Amino acid sequence: MITRRSARLVVLSPARRVLLFDTEVLTVEDPLRLGTTRFLNTPGGGVETGETWEQTARRELRRRPASSTPRSAPGSGRATGW
Repeated sequence: MITRRSARLVVLSPARRVLLFDTEVLTVEDPLRLGTTRFLNTPGGGVETGETWEQTARRELRRRPASSTPRSAPGSGRATGW
């Protein structure tokens, strides 16, 4: 198993919506069959050498929303828009 240090953030809007990213990744369950897995995740990313947890969180928060389409989840349900 590969492990890496990463920082994740829980970001709330003034309306108490949670910022989540809709992510789809390629999976290989069977060498003869490719598939995809889709999931929602919070902003964050890997801690770079010499970087603190807070520096990682701030860097990822600045970078991710500009390059992704956010979805919001009020309470336990999902809703489009932020």
